[in-house]
Amino acid sequence: MASASAFTLIPESAKVTKFDAGSGGLRVFCSLCGSPLWFEPAELPELIGIALGAIDEGEVAVPSVHLWTRSSPSWETIEGDLPKFDTIAEQ
Repeated sequence: MASASAFTLIPESAKVTKFDAGSGGLRVFCSLCGSPLWFEPAELPELIGIALGAIDEGEVAVPSVHLWTRSSPSWETIEGDLPKFDTIAEQ
């Protein structure tokens, strides 16, 4: 998650589409190719969840938590000592 106020879309003229998929926020994707870009949670409007595959320059932040662990497949094992939250609302 990142601070929404610190987020800047470059170029500002980029073609993005926001879609309410009924998941408690907006999913944002490229209008041209359909790639997922970020998620705007309704419960935490000050934050955005950026898809790491959308970052092509600079450094990627080190993860500090595991979110949405209730959606993990039954075979998934989450290793390490980072805090784990079933949903974003628990954080």
